[in-house]
Amino acid sequence: VSNFYGNVGRILADAGFAPLLTVVADSNRVGAMKPDRRIFDHALAALGSDPSRTLHVGDSHERDVRAAKSLGLRTAWLVSADNRVVTDPDADLVVSSLSEVEEKLTRSNGATEDEDT
Repeated sequence: VSNFYGNVGRILADAGFAPLLTVVADSNRVGAMKPDRRIFDHALAALGSDPSRTLHVGDSHERDVRAAKSLGLRTAWLVSADNRVVTDPDADLVVSSLSEVEEKLTRSNGATEDEDT
């Protein structure tokens, strides 16, 4: 789920990330930008996932964490290590890297093999 210009899928493919992704929701293609619920609804429908079983990771507190949380998604707030926030009442996780998301989910047994992330 990205506020982008219509070419985020191509950029992800060029960077080699496309094989790792099931769905890409580009705001320009979907017709709605975060924090508008329609972009999240689009991604959830494309995944066939229930919000409570889905983790949204984002770097914007307003557009990612609060927006996704208000729709019932689990949330991880990605912040720089220099600007580290230890806890946040809106985010389920606060991390400084994507690998930290996996580590925290594994440690807390919060993820199952069939969970959408």
